[in-house]
Order: sequence, then C-alpha cells, then structure tokens
Amino acid sequence: MNDRDIVLVHGGHHGAWCWDAVVECLRTLGYEGNIHTPDVPGCGSKRGRDTDRLKLADIAEELNDELTALDTRNALLVGHSMAGVVLPLMLDSRPDLFSSACFLTTSIPQNGESIRDLFGTELRGVDQTRLGWPASPEGGLKSFFAAMFAPDMTPGQFDLVLKNALEDVWPACASAESVYRSGFPGSVNVSYVVTERDPILPPAWQGRFAERLGVTRLYSIDTPHEPFITHPDLLADLLMTEARTT
Repeated sequence: MNDRDIVLVHGGHHGAWCWDAVVECLRTLGYEGNIHTPDVPGCGSKRGRDTDRLKLADIAEELNDELTALDTRNALLVGHSMAGVVLPLMLDSRPDLFSSACFLTTSIPQNGESIRDLFGTELRGVDQTRLGWPASPEGGLKSFFAAMFAPDMTPGQFDLVLKNALEDVWPACASAESVYRSGFPGSVNVSYVVTERDPILPPAWQGRFAERLGVTRLYSIDTPHEPFITHPDLLADLLMTEARTT
C-alpha cells in the first residue's frame, strides 16, 4: 500500500519528542508513509530561540518551509491542543502540502478571539463564558502540569513530560494573538478527535470547537489530554485509519 505522509504538530509545553511512541506504534501497525514531527520555535530542537517577535503566520510558514524541504505532499496534518491555532494557517498558506487535517483535542477560539481570551484567568467554573483552568500555576508548575497532563500516566511517563514541559515554550503569540479562519476549511477534509476524560478541554467544549471547524468526521476516544503518551497504540490505530480513509 502506498501510504501518504502524516505530519504531527505538538501542543504547548511539548516538542516533537511527544510523538515518539505513536510513530513507533504506526510502524508496528505497518504504516509505510513518511511521518514528520516538526518542532515549533522554542520547543524541542529549537529551544532557546528568541521568539518574542514571531506571529502565528511566522510559525506556520516555518513549519511549512521545513515540510516543503522534505518533499511533503498529500499529507494528513495532525495537531494537538495549542496547535489548533496554527493548523488553519498552515493549510491556508500551502494547500498543496495537505489533503486533510485532524485536530486532536485542540483549542479553537472564535474568530477574533485568542487562546488567552478563550481560557480567561480564573479556575474553571468561575466565569461560565470562559473555558477556565483546571488548576492554578500559583501552586507551582509541577502541580499545575500534573493537573493537566498526568492522568493515566505512569510516574516515569509524567517525569518525562514534566522534564520537557519545563523547557518547551511556544512563542507568546500562540496564546496572545487573535485568530482568524477566513476561508477555512475550504475543500480540505477536517476531522476532530474528542478525548473523553480531558482535564484541560472538557468534551462539551471540544464539541464546540469541532463545530467551529466545520469537521466532516468526529471521533471520540476514552483518554485524557495526552493519548500519545498514555494510549499511543489507540491513537496510532485511529490516525492510520484516518490517513488511509481520506
């Protein structure tokens, strides 16, 4: 089978490292297409860069340039969490690279709204118009990241995530810049994966995000926010099905 390319874009406080288990599972399942896992500026192999002046469009352009250099084509573009604000720009600026997109429990602000606007500054439930946070960073980053990322993880898995999450920082524009999805999704097939036990993005909110994207397929999996760490075999099976369907 001539499997097409898959591009996996990580979320906030992560890098390409987070996809390692999923890539391994895809290969074990027999997926033969190219699998690309680019790092967002400030994360993974790009830690330490000055990203203060970057805009969302700059992130999208950099990732697309890297994928072009790898001769990417007809790809399934997958993004997790914060990557939801970048994927539409990647698709819009280089539609020749991708034929479909899969949003994995991604944050999708309304047009004209930012991630910061979407979440607000309070704990969840204080302001019903905002998503809110599952924990406060005032208690320390370890407990803050534990509330968001640790469910279903072994101690070793969380140690790995925590170590990297403290060093991987997306550009500030990712949370502060207002997003616009004019013309999206166009002719591209779009799917959304709801994680049913997500402590960061409750399923009801994920349903709203899927509606905002105009998805053509909606999946649901019984996992927390980090299925690439906690359930890589389940996620790999879903992504292979999606890649071979569209």
